[in-house]
Parts: sequence; structure tokens; C-alpha cells
Amino acid sequence: MVASEAPLVFNDTACRSDSHDHHTVLDHVTFIVTNPERVKSARMTICRNPVPLNELDVARELARPETKRRFVRSLFDTIEGSYDCFTRWFSLGMDARWKRRLVRLVSERTAPGGRMLDLATGTGDIAAAICSGRPETTVVAIDLSIPMLRRGLRGSQSRYLAAVADMAVLPYPARFFASVTAGYAFRNAPEHSVALAEAFRVLEPGGWLATLDFYLPESIFWRRLFVGYLRGSGRLIGRMLHGAPESYGYISSSLQRWMTAAEFSEALRGTGFEIAVEHRMLHGGIAIHVARRP
Repeated sequence: MVASEAPLVFNDTACRSDSHDHHTVLDHVTFIVTNPERVKSARMTICRNPVPLNELDVARELARPETKRRFVRSLFDTIEGSYDCFTRWFSLGMDARWKRRLVRLVSERTAPGGRMLDLATGTGDIAAAICSGRPETTVVAIDLSIPMLRRGLRGSQSRYLAAVADMAVLPYPARFFASVTAGYAFRNAPEHSVALAEAFRVLEPGGWLATLDFYLPESIFWRRLFVGYLRGSGRLIGRMLHGAPESYGYISSSLQRWMTAAEFSEALRGTGFEIAVEHRMLHGGIAIHVARRP
């Protein structure tokens, strides 16, 4: 970054809490922002302490944007230790292949040296893969869950910048990034239209958005089987690993309130994007979208 774009790094004392210290001491994770006007709203969201999943009514939490944000953050703070192994096992290894394809599709479209942003990065596997293939690129990886970010930084040799930020209130100026990636991100956003608009805002003209996520299959028969499998197996594993069935049963709960891959393409167009790739897998249960900001 040039001098005029140097990030601000916040002291974390404003977010300390005696009862939730492990959520607020950042270690290597910093609040990295370049747009101070957007900081107050983002910090108010981040500093709220998560709530144990067993104390939450999932249907009620997912019904409103503010409660969904709280639930999602509490969820990922809870599962950070098992998340990577779960995604690989649960997808029978396909998750890694899908993410490699996502990284290839966006990397081949992004000019050398362009800044890249990874939304809802979790433990940073997409950001790390981009860095490995493009060591000259500045990659910023954001998430609301500090434990997830910390775990990713401990396990990664790649030099991406980890930032605690809300994808609905991105603390970056307009037209700042050449590309944005999002793995399982917009389905978890409190309001996907707001998060899409933010991704569009921070992209340069000609910039690329690449996403990977679960979707409702078009076939009603396959939809019932697919969602039923995710619900039954996810709840069983969530109970075994965390004593909270919704820790992984949430995938099916969120999916039932989500959309098809074709409908997400329409949402992208409605935001102003031009669709370049809509690649469906598992008969529409998973899809990669690559879209360009004109």
C-alpha cells in the first residue's frame, strides 16, 4: 500500500471483556481499516460478546439481521477448532477442490499486483491459497470471528493481512480492490443484498467477485434429500463435537432460508455485476459464481 493508504491499527482495549477475554485479545489479529468514517458501526458489531449456541433459538435468531449476525459470530467462535477438519470430511474432500477452482478462476482474471479481499475468511484457506500462487499480491482477509482468524494465522505460512471486519460495513474506500472472494459468505450475511452492495462498492471498475456456497437445488426431490442429509448428519456431528446440534446443523437451517444458484445470479445482476461463470456442482447444491463489476 502507498503511504496515503496506510491502514489504521486499533488498540484492542475498547473491545476487552473480563468474562470473554479469549474473544477479545487479538494476538496477531488487528483491526485494519482505511476508512475511519465506517469504523464506529463496524466496531459496535465486532465488540458484542458472543452467546452460547444452546441459549439461542435458531429460527428466531435467523429471522432478523441483527440477531443473525450475533448467531453466526457465536457459531464460528464455537466451532473454530473443528471447522477445517469438518469441512474436508463432510464434503469427502471436495471442499478443497472447489476452493482451488475458485482461486484459479479469480487469480487468472486479476492483474498482477492488484489488491484482493477475502470476505468471511474463517481460517484463511482461500486467502492463503491466493498468497501462495501470487506472492506479489496484497491479500486482506476479514472475518467477525477473532478465534477463527487467530487459528488461521497460526497455521498459515502465507503473508495475508487478517482484519476483524463486518462484510456488511466494509472499512475500505470505494474502488479499492481488484478482486473479492467469498467462500460460504453471503448465505451467512444478515442481509445478502447489503453485503453484495458492499463488495460492489469496494471493487475497482473491471474488478472481479468470485463466490463459493451452498444453494437450494432446483429439483424438489434432490433438494429434500440434500437438505435432509445436511440437517441429519450436521446435527449429529454438532452434538458429538460441541454438544450443540445447530453448530453444524446450521448449514441446513440457513440453506432452507437461502436461494438457488440461478437466483443468486439474478441477485448479482441486480447489484450491477455481469456474470462470467456460474458453475454448479452436486446437481446445484454447490455453485461457484464469478462476476465482474463493469
